[in-house]
Amino acid sequence: MATLQKKRCRGHEYWYIVQSKRINGKPKPIVLAYLGKAETLLEKLKQVKEKEKNLSFGKEVLLKKLKSFSHGNTLALWKLVNEVGLPYIFDKYLPSQKRDGLKVSETLILASIYRALHISSKRSFSVWSRETTLPEIANFSPNKLTSQHFWDQMNTVTEEMIEKIEKDLTLKLINKYNITLDTLFYDTTNFFTFIDTANERSSLTKRGHNKQKRNDLRQFSLALLVEKEFFLPLSSKVYDGNINDNSLFKEYLPYIFKKFREINLVLADLTIVFDKGNNSKDVFSKIDCGKIHYVASLSPSHHKDLISIPISSYSKININGKEILFFRTKKEICGKIRTVVIYKSDKLFIGQLRGLEKYIKTKTEELFELKKDLSEKIFTLPTWKKKKEQLKKKITNLLRGEFPKLISFNLRRGKNGNVLLSYEVNDDYYKYLLNDYFGKRILITDQEGWNTEDIISAYWGQSKIEKVFEHLKNPYHNSVKPTFHWTDSKIKVHTFTCLTGLLLVQLLNKKVREKGINLSIDEILLKLKGIRKGNIIYLDSNGKKIRVEEYLEEMDDDQKRLLDIINNFNSEKEDKNEKKRD
Repeated sequence: MATLQKKRCRGHEYWYIVQSKRINGKPKPIVLAYLGKAETLLEKLKQVKEKEKNLSFGKEVLLKKLKSFSHGNTLALWKLVNEVGLPYIFDKYLPSQKRDGLKVSETLILASIYRALHISSKRSFSVWSRETTLPEIANFSPNKLTSQHFWDQMNTVTEEMIEKIEKDLTLKLINKYNITLDTLFYDTTNFFTFIDTANERSSLTKRGHNKQKRNDLRQFSLALLVEKEFFLPLSSKVYDGNINDNSLFKEYLPYIFKKFREINLVLADLTIVFDKGNNSKDVFSKIDCGKIHYVASLSPSHHKDLISIPISSYSKININGKEILFFRTKKEICGKIRTVVIYKSDKLFIGQLRGLEKYIKTKTEELFELKKDLSEKIFTLPTWKKKKEQLKKKITNLLRGEFPKLISFNLRRGKNGNVLLSYEVNDDYYKYLLNDYFGKRILITDQEGWNTEDIISAYWGQSKIEKVFEHLKNPYHNSVKPTFHWTDSKIKVHTFTCLTGLLLVQLLNKKVREKGINLSIDEILLKLKGIRKGNIIYLDSNGKKIRVEEYLEEMDDDQKRLLDIINNFNSEKEDKNEKKRD
């Protein structure tokens, strides 16, 4: 029987495997194996244990492969998809057809996550998704999801289906997330496209006044209604690119009223805030009939009597630590007496002053070139009488703009028959603009019981909807453009998926902020993108995968806190209860 024995040699202990045998009738220890020192023996035991661990079906691991995937972003949005109950809401209204193993609802949800996190064409979806854990989390094969897959699924979706989904989502936000809709913000924007002029498959995209100065391209427009706290999108309308804002608003208002009544909201409890570009007599008539409250701005050029009230008549008020000059009164506007608040905005004043200086510089340069050109021409007296009227008309058109009275001019014929053009800036009008016109905003409301601070603060909140539009034009997340689509139906479905992605991202922002983490949306998504999930793949001697070990790469403190928040999202239990209620 073999035993372990140790021997001491020169102050060190060594271990042997020894077996006792009888030789010539006497027991004698025979060394079977030399093991060395205790430390050497321990290391050999570890190697044996690792070797045994890496054996599977009798085959020894010869190779390890490492692969990591972007994990935090996709995990967060997928958990929110289930927490909101998007699969159930989408399935309720979308066709049940499947393509490549996915329902229409599942395809649109994947498209929404994709657009929220990565701005590219549907053709690139499979490439992008393979670098994330989304295929594993959502259980789909990325190789099958080609651009044709998305197009075929998008073709089954109608505008009516989108409207029904938006209505259910609004109700969900109210019930599940305690979103209050006492104050709503409405505004519009547009998105230029690269659809060819000769393309007749889109009647939606037309040339119009583009807010990014691309009037040379066809565009489509988007009207959006959001709530006041986290600007979650509640209702949207994609419409023709050449329709002006107030024409759309007066047609869109009845739909908004109908939608809110259907989800049992009392219009008298709501206040809608909108800017001057959306108002008109018809708009106020519909709002008055709908009995919904409002705060809106007016164009100063249409109410010069209000603008002309001198600053000396204004009072002071402190809003968020900022001293504001204001004047409050009442006036009949669009057939009804309404509360009016005029206030002085330093930011608006600076912007208008820049515009004024630019106008003066541009127009005087154009007049200078015209003056130089005319001075070289000679006109006979009969010709001059006719030409003078033509030139007056030309210069008047040249000076058209926001400040047509700012620059005055004079035309006369010189002794040699040449034309003498003189011009100057009207100092009195310039002073009037600076002292009495610039920086003044006119607000109107039917909220007579609100104090001035509430009215101005409500309007300031409306300007934040521009932040939502910034997200929809962000080159990294949620962007509607580029659309990569050229038919009306696909443009509308594409925009809907972008807004769904925005809703998920805004909800993520809400949840993170409620836990005391004050990061911007871009910062949150960047942090989450850096949370990577890795795989150690063990292969046998034939190159066959025999085991996979998963791990999360090292994270900073913010990433750890974000992941902890995400892991505590609720999802399935409440949605199952909701299905039972329905």
